[in-house]
Amino acid sequence: MDATELPGDDIAGMLRDSLRGFLAAHWTAGDGKEPAPADGHLRIWGKLVGQGVAALGSSRDQGGLREILVVMAELGRAACPAPMWSAALANLALSGARADVAVDLLEKLHAGMARVAILLWRARS
Repeated sequence: MDATELPGDDIAGMLRDSLRGFLAAHWTAGDGKEPAPADGHLRIWGKLVGQGVAALGSSRDQGGLREILVVMAELGRAACPAPMWSAALANLALSGARADVAVDLLEKLHAGMARVAILLWRARS
């Protein structure tokens, strides 16, 4: 696929099928047979980072909203609490940033050496 093409349904379908198989092999808590270990979300996130999931939304060639939504849907289907939404928001918000701290954070996020937590808070008036 060249850079001017949008990914088609076939690409999203391949990502979905691939991730579904990956989660079936590496995430047992979603099958209802056994609970997730206490640190299971940390272990699975490390494995997902190795698959490139943490970089989705950081650039056009890494995948965009469609791929992020496919991954989030599959994580939800598997009852996997991997921190995809915060990684995706960080990628989308900081992908064009040139500040050293933003570039460093994204590099560490994509390598699995950092995790992002996002708090949405509304002040009462």
